[in-house]
Amino acid sequence: STLAAALAAEGLSFLGDDTIVLARDLARVRPIALPICLPSGSWPLLATRYPSLDTLATHARNDGKQVRYVLPPTPAPRCRVSWIVFARRTPTAPSGLTVLPKPAGLVRLMEGLCPLGEGLDAATVERFVRWTDDIAFFEMRYASLDDAVSELTGLSA
Repeated sequence: STLAAALAAEGLSFLGDDTIVLARDLARVRPIALPICLPSGSWPLLATRYPSLDTLATHARNDGKQVRYVLPPTPAPRCRVSWIVFARRTPTAPSGLTVLPKPAGLVRLMEGLCPLGEGLDAATVERFVRWTDDIAFFEMRYASLDDAVSELTGLSA
């Protein structure tokens, strides 16, 4: 959520935070323009990007965490996907972006896939795999939010 908010503040298109909807034809991603839920630990990291963050209402989640909600910019109605990044914050490791082989990227993507409605049949899985033909997969480890934003804005340039 923190990284998604930082990237949105830098002008990158915001499509969603934890959930993205693929259209049934698999041609485009449907954005979900819900507020970005920011836990208290992210507030200092985002203070310069969202100067009014400290004025937003604080809410207690069911897990006891204090959060604030930031409205993202209005997304485009649908977007074509060029790359998918699996990001992981690792404070003690060096930051970097690594290309993932297509099979590894597909496995990671399928682990988080939640098909709705009719589910997945063989033809849908085949279309899904073909959909990724022009998509690059990356793994990104980052120590600081600024490192991650720099890596991803560089990738999008």
